[in-house]
Amino acid sequence: MKRLLAREGLDARTPRETLQGSYQAGWIADETAWLDMLRARNETSHAYDEALARAICERVRRSLPEMATAFEVLRRRAGAA
Repeated sequence: MKRLLAREGLDARTPRETLQGSYQAGWIADETAWLDMLRARNETSHAYDEALARAICERVRRSLPEMATAFEVLRRRAGAA
């Protein structure tokens, strides 16, 4: 996403800025799901107990359809660029 944004002339310095820019560009449909995935990724570095790890795993599982849809959009976009 960050590289595609750069091709469009948009600067995204952080993962959050990358997601926000991708949403604004229309490449992802559910910005909230992506930001939740970013939070889940950040929480994994502090997942020392099984309950938290399982909760993060469930959040990832629920977000997979959104991720798959965005992957297809980005794949087509990258091929067109």
